Amino acid sequence: MTFADAVRKAMDERSMEAKDLVEKSGVNAPYISKLLNGKIKEPTWAKACAIIDALGMTVDDFRKFQEEQ
Repeated sequence: MTFADAVRKAMDERSMEAKDLVEKSGVNAPYISKLLNGKIKEPTWAKACAIIDALGMTVDDFRKFQEEQ
């Protein structure tokens, strides 16, 4: 599962919309949109950490979640 697929799945499970992710992560809306639409394959480390944190997960939790899906 790609990073974006895992983010989408985690967002669905948390009933989060993209605007919620933008607000909680501090990552700008165009970047989140491009990520979720597959135009950005892998985010920068800093942005990935901010997104994962906004989902209420640790990096280790996210990696496990990503592998299990």
